[in-house]
Amino acid sequence: MGRKRLGKDPAAALRALDNHPNNLFISSVSRCLGSLEQLYASGLDVYLSAEKYGIRKRLRAPIPVISVGNLSVGGTGKTPATIAIARALQEMGVKVVVISRGHGGTASRAGGIVSDQLGNILLTTKESGDEPMVLAIALPRIPVIVGKDRRKSALKAVELFKPDVLLLDDGFQYWQLHRDVDIVLLDGTRPFDNGHCLPRGLLREPKRNLCRAHIVIISRSGDLTSGKKEELNKEINNLAPSANIYYSRHAATHCVASNAAAEKLKVPIKPLAVCAIARPDSFFETLQAAGVSAVGEIVFPDHFNYAAPDAARIIGKMHALHAESLVTTQKDFVKLGALLPDAPVFVQAIDFEIENALNLFSELFDRAMLPGKL
Repeated sequence: MGRKRLGKDPAAALRALDNHPNNLFISSVSRCLGSLEQLYASGLDVYLSAEKYGIRKRLRAPIPVISVGNLSVGGTGKTPATIAIARALQEMGVKVVVISRGHGGTASRAGGIVSDQLGNILLTTKESGDEPMVLAIALPRIPVIVGKDRRKSALKAVELFKPDVLLLDDGFQYWQLHRDVDIVLLDGTRPFDNGHCLPRGLLREPKRNLCRAHIVIISRSGDLTSGKKEELNKEINNLAPSANIYYSRHAATHCVASNAAAEKLKVPIKPLAVCAIARPDSFFETLQAAGVSAVGEIVFPDHFNYAAPDAARIIGKMHALHAESLVTTQKDFVKLGALLPDAPVFVQAIDFEIENALNLFSELFDRAMLPGKL
């Protein structure tokens, strides 16, 4: 993996530190980051103690709140999981509103409604942020609200839409709002990454804090052996003995033609793969699993805001590699699609499939005391 990729893939850069312990420079960097990690973890413990001892109070919304979160910085599949859970609850007769911070969106500070219960998209991607727009498009009859202060978003959702439950996207570290159910996703291929907190690793908090989880979902578990699952179950049971464990997989379905040029091709032919996500390698592996052979790759930093020069760079690389189409993620397309109106752009669709889903939703209904039926 080249230096450019390392700069855009923090997980790969941190693995490089672990893989070269005898290099003097790398070991020095590792020690420095380790010291910063200790400061970060100590500060987090002090912050959390204010919650533990009741010094800082949480807002309890007038309806149940279910959070979908993780321990690490991106890459576990929170957005596909949130979509799958919201759809399933809706099909069971539960009125849902999704609340997101709106990372990278201009509306995050003041708050805003991305979409309503009629399927109207009310904000642009620039205003909402990429992930909330993906949620809004995928959930056309479920309102999506963004705002840095998710307490205000929760009260706004209850007032405007009268839902039965609030689904909090990426909420495990949002201490200010009480959750009735905390769902935590762990990537089955790297459940705790390298075991270190920021900035030495990608954990937002020490893995011992998994004890707060009510439900743990292991994502990308399709290739895990029974022995690996048994080992992982044991570790999670030690960390979170009261949490139930479920397994899921990201199933690559088909590439969706996003514009007229792509519809003419019907399928991606000699595609260039483009993404700006936390773990780009997972996208490329998904493409391979779906039988899509890319002629090249371009990786941008996570949550990258594409502009015209970036589109020109992509087109230039297409010409250089004789690529005839582009393939990207849903998250990237909501920002990139308008910049490439004439290029055949395909979006790789992903289904989040949960094993023993009936048991999971039965537990959600019981813990959150939801209306409707399974």
